[in-house]
Amino acid sequence: MNDATVTMATESVVPLQEYLKQQDGQNEFSISWGIHQIAKCLYFLNKDCNLVHGNVCAASVFVDGAGEWKLAGFEYTRSTEDSPLPKLWETLKKYDPPERSKPSVSK
Repeated sequence: MNDATVTMATESVVPLQEYLKQQDGQNEFSISWGIHQIAKCLYFLNKDCNLVHGNVCAASVFVDGAGEWKLAGFEYTRSTEDSPLPKLWETLKKYDPPERSKPSVSK
């Protein structure tokens, strides 16, 4: 293998939403385990790699045949050292916490 070679490994997965429909709420343990796996993945990205995923949502989670949850959707991943991403949709500003829209008051 040389520096110009890229090797990819893939596995069969289904989107989380499809997996949950198939489960039909029958196994709460598998859901809590999946949430735990995603949390561990995010911890690894944040603490060990100094990265922010930036796109955690149901559409970025996939489940393999063994029921292991996998995080995908790394398009918005950035370094924790970078400034925050600008909001892509102005309409989302209405969801900002009130303290972000008020000017800071020094005491």
